[in-house]
Amino acid sequence: MDLTKIWFVEGAKDYIKVWTDTGRVVIHSTMKNFEEQLSPFTNFIRVHKSYIVNLEYIQEIESNSIKIHDQF
Repeated sequence: MDLTKIWFVEGAKDYIKVWTDTGRVVIHSTMKNFEEQLSPFTNFIRVHKSYIVNLEYIQEIESNSIKIHDQF
């Protein structure tokens, strides 16, 4: 998986949903484990216990919402 194509990562218990320009991929992993894999890349930041975002894809920040490719 090309990490530069990841828009954001969403946690779902023992799985994560990885959102990219080609769709969504569900992976059996924890947020903590995936966050550790992304740690060498400075453009990823954990903004919530259930979300990691790629700073390059943020379109808008409004109040407590982050808009990435028309997804909040």
